[in-house]
Order: sequence, then structure tokens, then C-alpha cells
Amino acid sequence: MPRDELCERVGHAILNDSLVPRSGRILLALSAGKDSMALLHIMKELSTVMDLTLGIFHLNHGTREKESDDDELFIRNISVENGCTLHVRKEFYSPDEKSFEEKARNRRYDLLNEIASSEGYDRIMTAHTKSDQAETVLMRLFTGTHIAGLRAIPRVRGIIVRPLLDCTSQEIVAYLKRNGILWREDRSNSDVKYTRNFIRHEIIPFIASRFPRSGETIPDIARAATECTDLIEEIAAIIGIKFRHNDNESEIDFGGTMVERNLFNWGAARLFTSMSIFVSRERLDEAWRRYNTRAYCAVLYSDVSSVLEKDMRGGSFVLRFRKKIKKNVLSAVEEKIVVTKSGMPNQIVEAGDFRFYVYETDYKEYSVRKCERGILFLSVDDSEDLRFRSFINGDRMLVNGSEKKIKYLMNENRCFGDEKLSIPVIITGDKIAVVPFSFINRGYDRIADDRLVHVSSKKILAICNTTIENER
Repeated sequence: MPRDELCERVGHAILNDSLVPRSGRILLALSAGKDSMALLHIMKELSTVMDLTLGIFHLNHGTREKESDDDELFIRNISVENGCTLHVRKEFYSPDEKSFEEKARNRRYDLLNEIASSEGYDRIMTAHTKSDQAETVLMRLFTGTHIAGLRAIPRVRGIIVRPLLDCTSQEIVAYLKRNGILWREDRSNSDVKYTRNFIRHEIIPFIASRFPRSGETIPDIARAATECTDLIEEIAAIIGIKFRHNDNESEIDFGGTMVERNLFNWGAARLFTSMSIFVSRERLDEAWRRYNTRAYCAVLYSDVSSVLEKDMRGGSFVLRFRKKIKKNVLSAVEEKIVVTKSGMPNQIVEAGDFRFYVYETDYKEYSVRKCERGILFLSVDDSEDLRFRSFINGDRMLVNGSEKKIKYLMNENRCFGDEKLSIPVIITGDKIAVVPFSFINRGYDRIADDRLVHVSSKKILAICNTTIENER
């Protein structure tokens, strides 16, 4: 291993914890600052030992005009000197924009993942340090969080690894000076109007003046929180609770488990943090209050970009958190739906972003599958056909004994913006029979009172959302 003490320590940690594979391709996320330059040079030393191929990613935010361009030029020269493939992206952000830091960070990770996928990198590596960890823990404490949020910056998340997370800023600076390594200072890092800078330059020095070891002990909170949440997840897996996650959606399936307040809080916080949202106690309290309603499906929390909801239609309790995706607006012109016989090939209906099919069935199948996700049933007369179109303002349907405006039903199910024009309303005769809210996971379906299935129903139709069916 390399002789420098810090480089040797990081190298042993990478090997002992199997953070990167031997002969792997590693994409380094670099600014031009001290932490980034330390990461590059440490990994350059280790690459000869582990036969690693290094690539460099740099995002020019354009927030400091010439200085931002000079940082990019610095990184370009560094990549040439070290023989690394360079991936540069230039985008323009306003430092005065609300949530500028969060927006830029999210975009940076999106780009890193895109490049790693397209260029075949095994790992993404960032230069976060123990000092960054202390700042993040304090930010979460001050702004409000659950124990899942106190894990702060994880050492490993997917293919993203952070090998410097046990190194302090002081150790990084000493390493750079010891080895004669240059770096660039970002003057915006001293601007205390940004929350992290305020904590870095004002709060942490004040705490350290009274508690000199706080730089070590504050990051320990993140380590303890990680150990606690890992233990909870191990216990959850043992009792059959399942967690699933992708880029746009996460969910926890509690099965038939009775969900008490503490377990609910853990599950909701786990879902929020899986999408890098750090939940406050007030947000959890509101979600819990909405959870304790009789509805099988309900929106527990929503903002402009995401939604947390419960789904209890399948006999178990599913807590789901997903990003809102703008839907294609449907036409107001009615289109006929082809209905097939049970067992016959189904003709897929495409309605905007949705794909479904309809077939004739019987009461036996209805009684077995009526609570399944992704399928709904309605009763029709033999001579009636089935059509769909978009919602039109003024539409009504018979629900719970009275005519209800579809607009109000959509508001109850927390539909947003163009979503109201993207959900197909299904028509029989001259009346709306079904509004399939479950097609976009927006609550429970609305079926007109006179279309509910009974033992005496003349004809029963099953409507299946193919997207959900394919996920089953």
C-alpha cells in the first residue's frame, strides 16, 4: 500500500469494506476543491495497487462566472495530467434561487448515474468527509428529522461510495500540503447565507470552543443512527416486511402486520429518506392522522413533486412514496373499448399514459379478485358498449346514493394539475360508470352505484391495468 498515512488508511478501508472491485471502473465526482483533489490523488495511488480505471466527472454550475470556468479548466488539466477520461457538464443555476443547493445536488447525482450507466462505471465516488458528516447531522437536527434522517451521509448507497467519510477536513489539508497538491478555493463556500456554510463557519466553531471533541462525536450520531436503522430493517425482514425501491417510487409492504405508531413512523421516514427527503415530526404526525381513516387508499402527504400514500386493497398494508410524473392529457372525444370473452386474446386499450384491457367474466372471479390491485369490476347490460374519454368539467356520477361531481371525487383523491385530464373516465350508455384512480395509484376506484357487481348482475366486466398486472 502507499506509504502516506492517510492514503494507507483510506486504502485499507476500501479493501476491507470491499467498497470497489479490483480492476473496476470508478467515476470520481470532482469539484476543484481540497476534498476532491485529495480523493483524486489517493485513488490515483490506489489504482496501481487495485488495477483501477478512473474517470472524472465535473459539473460547472456557472454560478461564479469566470471562476466557475476556471474551475472547469483546472479539472480539465488535472484529468490530462492523470490520464483520466473526463466527463464535463455545464449548466447554469442562480445562487439566489430558492433551494439552489438542493436542485444542483440532485442534478449532479442524476448526471453521475446517467454517465455511470452509459459508460460502464462500476462505482461512483464522492469526496464527502467526516466534517461534511458533522455539518449534515446538525442541519438535520435543526431543520427536523427522524432517526432515518440522522444517518446523514451514507458511506455506501447503491453504486455510490464515499471513502473519505472517516477523514476530517484538517487531515485532508495536511495531506495536500504534505504532498504538494494544489486545489482551488470556492469563494461561495464562505457565504453564510447558505445553511451549510452558516453551520460550518458559525455553529461548529462555536460548539468546538466548548466541546473540542465535537468534530468526532457529532458524526458518531450518524453512525449510531445507521446501526439502529439497519437493525430495524433486519428485524422487519425477519417478520416479512418488504422494502422496494427504484428511481421514481419506493414502497414498504407490511403484509398483514398490525401497524402501530412507531412502526408507521419508521416506514414513512424510511420512504422519505430513500428519495432524499428528510422528514420532520410534523410531517409524520399529519401522515399518521390521515393513515387512520377508513379509506383503503389515501394520500398521506403531497407536495409539488411527490406523494406518500397508503394502499390496503390487497389485504395487506402498503405504504408507497413516489415522484409525480406529468401525464399525457387525454382527448375529450369518446373512444370505444373492445371487450373480449374470458380466455380470449385481449385487445389492449391505450389511453394517454395508460394501457388496459377489458374482458367479460363471472361472479366467481369477482368474489376472488375484487380486492386485488390493478383490476376492477363493473356490472353492465347485455346491449351496452363501453367507451372512454378524458374528464370534462361538469361530469357527474352516482356514488353513495347521490350524484357527485367527478371534479370533487378527483379532489378527494388528491389528483393534481393535468392528472385530472389524464385519467380515463369509462362510460356505459350515457353515464360515467368508472373513474379508475388506481391506474395512477391515486386512491381507490370510483364505481357508479348502479354499476356495482351483485350475484344477480346480468353481465360482469373486468378492467385490468396492464402496467400493474405486469409488475405482479
